[in-house]
Amino acid sequence: MTTRRGLISTGAIGVATFGLSSKARSGCSGSATGGAVQYLGTVSSRDALSKVDGSRHSVMYLAETGREGIFEWKDADLSTEVPFDPQQGLYVAGANQQTGSAGAWKRGFEGPVRAEWFGVVGDGLTDSTAALEAAIAWMRSRGGGILALPAGTIVVRDLGNLACANLTIQGQGMQHTILKAQHSGVAFLVDAFPDNNPDQNFIDQFNLEDITLEGNDRTSDILMLQGVSRSHFIRVDLREVPAFSWNAMFRSTTSLWLTDPGGGFMLIMGGVAEFRQATHPTVPLSIAR
Repeated sequence: MTTRRGLISTGAIGVATFGLSSKARSGCSGSATGGAVQYLGTVSSRDALSKVDGSRHSVMYLAETGREGIFEWKDADLSTEVPFDPQQGLYVAGANQQTGSAGAWKRGFEGPVRAEWFGVVGDGLTDSTAALEAAIAWMRSRGGGILALPAGTIVVRDLGNLACANLTIQGQGMQHTILKAQHSGVAFLVDAFPDNNPDQNFIDQFNLEDITLEGNDRTSDILMLQGVSRSHFIRVDLREVPAFSWNAMFRSTTSLWLTDPGGGFMLIMGGVAEFRQATHPTVPLSIAR
């Protein structure tokens, strides 16, 4: 694999799944199994869930808005998982041992990891920076996956470097999921070479799907990618691009798909490719529609 640096100024895929055990599924009515009561009770918050005795009630339903779901108590050392989930999207440790070393509540689910489990809100008002950072950090710690964003306008400040191989950030449609940056400068950064080291490897499969990225009147670039290869951007719109020319350059041995508002597309196969498009601040620029 080449390690030569590349730059595009524009703005895993394994799916992590956690299902309930067959024992828990069969015991949700409250039957006793091996001395422990398998019980599907309801709690209103993560704090309340952390105080439930998992040895007595091993399956609980969390009714907290946006974080709803079924959790099962895992009586095992989860100290290598819990610290990577400070927003308690997938794990809630017991109140008396926050490290998870003596067990924790684990969310049961199949399919993509959902950002709202970490506290991401699409109401256009709530600052979801910390919540989205936590969700992406979790995906990075697990080698990637599909992170599904909720519908609505998700407001964030500087998210830092989003670089992660094998990560797909998936919205609910360009018209339905808007990720809006409130800070100045580069709105969203994906940089495989943060240490300015040309010997670092490219990252593969950083993908965006069904989403609008939105800047503001202080945005210099909506999306800046460096050292990204074998990736796709499907049904992605860029909004509030500054009125001056929008420039893109990418260097890689593999492919990146782009389209412009005129309906054309560019497939880059190695070398250097440049794309220049004058963009009005209110006119979306589409990538791989």
